[in-house]
Amino acid sequence: MRNQPRNPLCFAKLYGNMGLTKTYFGKKIIINTRNIHTLSLIDNGVIEAALCRIFEKYINVGDVVVDVGANIGFLSLLAGDLVGPNGSVISIEANPEVYKTLEENIIINGFTKRFFLHQLAVYDCATELTFTWNEHRDGSGRIVTPVQPGLAKKHCQVETKTLDAICADTKVDLIKIDTEGAEPYVLRGAKETIAKNPNIKVIFEWNSKHIKQRNQQPEEFVEEIFSQFSHVQLIKGKGVLVPISHSELMNMPHANILAYSQG
Repeated sequence: MRNQPRNPLCFAKLYGNMGLTKTYFGKKIIINTRNIHTLSLIDNGVIEAALCRIFEKYINVGDVVVDVGANIGFLSLLAGDLVGPNGSVISIEANPEVYKTLEENIIINGFTKRFFLHQLAVYDCATELTFTWNEHRDGSGRIVTPVQPGLAKKHCQVETKTLDAICADTKVDLIKIDTEGAEPYVLRGAKETIAKNPNIKVIFEWNSKHIKQRNQQPEEFVEEIFSQFSHVQLIKGKGVLVPISHSELMNMPHANILAYSQG
């Protein structure tokens, strides 16, 4: 991993529950100290280490990366660092409070010219949905569905768009999706984008329980994945990639997946 010098337990308190630390790749990042990932960021400057290695392997200078469910922007910042000033990152976050932190993190690192930010939910059509979250787990916000209608402590109405609408006429090299079970909706709304970019890589979270809670069927989603991509791989620790079959994925409760069709 592209480690930059940083002190362990690197942290400065800002205001309320917010603090400032530094990523392992040398970028400043504002964090919510009530979030469960806070300690890892303060101590090591990293979360989702396996995904970081995949980003470093597949993102090149000049690429266009889409981060769906960007949260406060940790992986977006890594992508922005990797694509350089001639590349770009499209970061999308539905939670209005988390989006403000995402925006601040892009600004304090001087990345505004290479970023396009959207405060909305990515879906398979343009509509409006209810989005709900808890302050201590602001990275686990979710859309409200008939299967899971209950509201968390905070909620709001959010606009939705498809990735095909957001990325129209844009070359895209990599898409990362982490939407707490709404991944089937996101990928269905990205069919044109994937078709127009044959070398595209798609990283997404698989969580069969969350998919069901978003009123989707894991079996149908698996069929869509394997019909759309010729290579489907499990992302293991340290970024190791292992081919995974239809049945193996169905029997896995939670995983991060890399899917693509060409080199």
